[in-house]
Amino acid sequence: MKIVYVFAESRWEPPPEGYLSIKEQMDLNKKAEAKEKKRQKQIAEQQSFHGKKDDDGALAVAPQGPAPKVDPYGGWQTVEAAPEEDYAQIGEKGTQSLLAI
Repeated sequence: MKIVYVFAESRWEPPPEGYLSIKEQMDLNKKAEAKEKKRQKQIAEQQSFHGKKDDDGALAVAPQGPAPKVDPYGGWQTVEAAPEEDYAQIGEKGTQSLLAI
């Protein structure tokens, strides 16, 4: 039985369009981010002008400000200290234990 390994072929020649420097890559990323930001701004302006509609055609009211965080465990509650209890000793001469009264 012969084991055959299949590997992806690697290329040792430079790409036809050439390599990009780190600075050029960062510039391209900034341009793409600016373009996306501009697009999102235009969408927001159009939605505010025309009003955002639900599927049934009614205008939706957009919440203002950041959304409140949902606490899955519930809110904070103040815990009051338990009242102190008086203890009495009971038991035989060699063994003693405490009993709350």
